Amino acid sequence: MRFDGRRWERVATPGWPLESRFQTFASTRDPNGGLVLWVGTDDGLGRLENGSWRLLGTEAGLPNPIVRSLHAGTGPGGEPALWVGTTGGGVALIDLAAESRPPILLDRGTLPGLPNDVIHGITEDATGSVYLLTNRGVARLTPEPNPGPDGASYRVTSFNHEDGLPLNQGNRGAVMRDRHGRIWVGTVGGAAFYEPGSERPDQVAKRLLLRGRLLPEGRLLESGERLSYRSSSIRFDYTLLSFFREETSAYRSRLVGLEAQPTSWGNESAREFVHLPAGNYRFQAWGRDYAGNVTGPVEIAFAIRPAPWQTLWARLALLVLIAGLVDLIVRHRSRRHARRERELTEQVEARTRQLHEANRALMKLSYADPVTSVANRRRFDEALEHEWRRAERMRIPLALIMIDVDRFKEFNDTYGHQRGDEVLRTVATALNDGLKRSGDLLGRYGGEEFGVILPDTSLDGAVLVAEQLRRRIKRLAIAHDASHVAPHVTISCGVASLEPDKGGDIHLLLRQADAALYRAKERGRDRVAT
Repeated sequence: MRFDGRRWERVATPGWPLESRFQTFASTRDPNGGLVLWVGTDDGLGRLENGSWRLLGTEAGLPNPIVRSLHAGTGPGGEPALWVGTTGGGVALIDLAAESRPPILLDRGTLPGLPNDVIHGITEDATGSVYLLTNRGVARLTPEPNPGPDGASYRVTSFNHEDGLPLNQGNRGAVMRDRHGRIWVGTVGGAAFYEPGSERPDQVAKRLLLRGRLLPEGRLLESGERLSYRSSSIRFDYTLLSFFREETSAYRSRLVGLEAQPTSWGNESAREFVHLPAGNYRFQAWGRDYAGNVTGPVEIAFAIRPAPWQTLWARLALLVLIAGLVDLIVRHRSRRHARRERELTEQVEARTRQLHEANRALMKLSYADPVTSVANRRRFDEALEHEWRRAERMRIPLALIMIDVDRFKEFNDTYGHQRGDEVLRTVATALNDGLKRSGDLLGRYGGEEFGVILPDTSLDGAVLVAEQLRRRIKRLAIAHDASHVAPHVTISCGVASLEPDKGGDIHLLLRQADAALYRAKERGRDRVAT
């Protein structure tokens, strides 16, 4: 249909090659000023010019034939361009001044990468940044005036539930820019808007902590220390204190004296060096936060002394000693060998015990939350993944309870963070004591939020456990004068239970539990919701 300003009229589509329904439309101008109509379908991208149709599919460079969103805008250099959003293939960018060129493709596997390959809608702000509504939040593509060595024309910034979206999954076509320049998006959990002009760039480098430990004893390495040749195995751990989008933090490192160049950027935050040769070293670490701010290098300098037998004088003395004692060596070789074998066996056993003890201590530290002593986020995620796979194999349900301490920010503001940490420890202990089965696991999910994994548990059973935990915290009667929920500390619980399908997505269970927790808060807190 076409509207001429007064009435609608039906437009014939002669030559249209398919019976596929039209899903979305966009119009552009060719270099001569002629009108070009673009149509998105389930079978490709249709182009109508001068009454002639042409269908573009994967053979023309599209990543996926299912086209559900179109936007006539600009490319990275401000040139006229058509943005084509697909279902499962990401987005394609067609240069309208050179349509014969292959389109630029962006998806989860490209550099830069998108958070998801299902594109529900596309719009553009006044500065030329493009916004893609996906199943995992909103991706903002900001043109790069000077592409780096990777050749990327855009810088991708992802916005999700942690940034204020009601839920991450978007609705098809639910994206627009209003007359005030605000970007509106619709998700399955509601609508939200973003004001591009209100954003303040984060340009502050964060603090980077670096620590070295000698292996296997675990003693801390002091900067400038000269080590014995026996202490030539070292582990370095480094952490960037960004406190926001920490999962996107990246690191690189270099051991000066052994490595010519730093490592590539990655999420690895620890390195081990075993049996380093004698020499002078400096271990350097860099950290990069979500905004690209780089900290470092932070470094620890140390030296490893050569073994006594590696010095020139020691080697000369050894030759003299061997020449003088060769007769004694021949006569007592058997006895010496037996004694040496016993000594080596004892040393190996002692070192093995020390290594096992150090490994157990390191494993406990790496899996325990430092404030509450329950499982940390890393341990929680690994356990959830393990139980999900087990439930998938055995075809049994897996339940998850997400717990939030109500009005905890107000508690910290009123009583102080030290008292807040004490309350978190008390709440964690009470929750942990409330779990009766050995297979159930409590973990600190982040801040004042906890998670409980309940293997082989239906929704009704999980709700019963959640209600028992809620009452258990209420019975503690910890005073909370700043709470509008109750005069004491309370919790809200979101409960979800699934029987995983083969190849199912574990994030579905997390999203359902998060949504249930959101409903518990929305209904007044101090309650259990599913």
